[in-house]
Amino acid sequence: MNRGEIYDVELDPPGQVPGHEQTGFRPVLIISPQAYNNRSLFVLIAPFTTNQNTERLPYTIPVEPSRMNGLDTRSILLVLQVRSLDNRRFRANRRRGTIEPEILTRVMRIIQEMV
Repeated sequence: MNRGEIYDVELDPPGQVPGHEQTGFRPVLIISPQAYNNRSLFVLIAPFTTNQNTERLPYTIPVEPSRMNGLDTRSILLVLQVRSLDNRRFRANRRRGTIEPEILTRVMRIIQEMV
């Protein structure tokens, strides 16, 4: 798994997490670098949502579907919800594609600003 790849992953089941955290089966962007992913039990990700209202929140990025990223519909990348997932949640056949380089650059800038 490489930084910038998009996978479909099952997050916590809907209704199991209070509040506004993303749940359910959805695309996520891998943020952690490949060297880390190969050695660690965890992968750092940011989830996507198709809820267009979330675009008004800080630290979100709208992403248009493309052949490169494999998304089916305009989605909002929720950088504000960065989290770690167990690497066993990722399956090769659930890889959608790779995020565009300019979006990945924006993601990394946001993360630097957040920490």
